[in-house]
Amino acid sequence: NLYSAAFAFGRIKSAEIPHFYFQFNSDEFLFAGGQYSMDPNNMKKIRAAIFNNFEEYKKIIQNKNFKRAYGEIMGESLTNLPKGFILNEQDVNPLLLKSLKMKQFYVYKTYPSVIILGEKVIDVILKNIKLVYSFTKFLSNAIK
Repeated sequence: NLYSAAFAFGRIKSAEIPHFYFQFNSDEFLFAGGQYSMDPNNMKKIRAAIFNNFEEYKKIIQNKNFKRAYGEIMGESLTNLPKGFILNEQDVNPLLLKSLKMKQFYVYKTYPSVIILGEKVIDVILKNIKLVYSFTKFLSNAIK
């Protein structure tokens, strides 16, 4: 059996919007945050927000504590830049190019399932929410 929960900023959770997510089964406990859905309208808005606020986005995803916990932003990517972005690939930050090609923007971390039965489960969830808060908030604000 798999048990899960999710919540988002300011509205009832919907699979199409950025949210915090956790799930567990007998094998593991997983915490995730970000935009998993590839809803085309939301992707356009998120890419535009990243393009227009790249320094802010870069600061969030390159924060040392965020990177230590999650590494790179995960998700499927396009091969080429999406329509509407005309950039000289030699002159543009590689992270910006990679980010604009992404079709999903999420991070996750797994733990042994035994954590669910212990007193530390709340601490683990809260610690992860704090680490991924700015990232998920950026994505959430982008689709408003």
